[in-house]
Amino acid sequence: MWPALASTIGIMTDVTEPRTAHSLAADGVQLLPATETARRLGAGPENWGRFRRHWEELRVSRAGSGVHTRTLLRYGHFQVSLTGAFELLAHRPPGEPAAGPLTDSFTADPLLAGLLRLLLGFAAELDEATLWDVRVQPVRELAATGAATAAAPPRRAGATLLSWLLLTWDNAEGGASAFSTADGTRVLTAAPDEPGTILLADDRRILHARSGIHPIAATRPAQRDLLEVTFAPA
Repeated sequence: MWPALASTIGIMTDVTEPRTAHSLAADGVQLLPATETARRLGAGPENWGRFRRHWEELRVSRAGSGVHTRTLLRYGHFQVSLTGAFELLAHRPPGEPAAGPLTDSFTADPLLAGLLRLLLGFAAELDEATLWDVRVQPVRELAATGAATAAAPPRRAGATLLSWLLLTWDNAEGGASAFSTADGTRVLTAAPDEPGTILLADDRRILHARSGIHPIAATRPAQRDLLEVTFAPA
């Protein structure tokens, strides 16, 4: 145990400045700005720099035609109690057989523990569960000149809380996230480009879609590093 601690998303053009006034409980979505994330975690540049290095140890999961796009990831599965105790479960990545387990250094990183504790607070706003099933997936997307990473259509993940933490945004355009209700009403469209920003959604009420990224300069690939975390009652 750990100690306590639009349906055409690929062509969206109505990306607006995200409003921090959205409430997770009231609206089903919330954006936590990078400054607020850092404040709540007590994290400085040294903490973030160490945490980002874990993304250099990801495995290639998907490669596009001619390897113009690549997705790298790992996967971890935890049970988390309301007391803040964390248990790492057996490695069984759903639908991503190439996803290796999180490294020991990743699971032991204090910033990961702090992030899960922070997200547990948001999950507890949505459900009174005493034990949570938590899935953690660090992702790196890369796209070369003339290519874009795959878009994710509107979907649900079968969880209560969905969250995405942006870690790296380099030479990239696109990457818009669209949140809508089941009847298609748009709640929020945002394209975060500041590392440390967290997007949160109530998966039971909100559909989420995300466009791919493509490079700005032709001399190097576009890169987006994310940490995707879901909470569901165990």
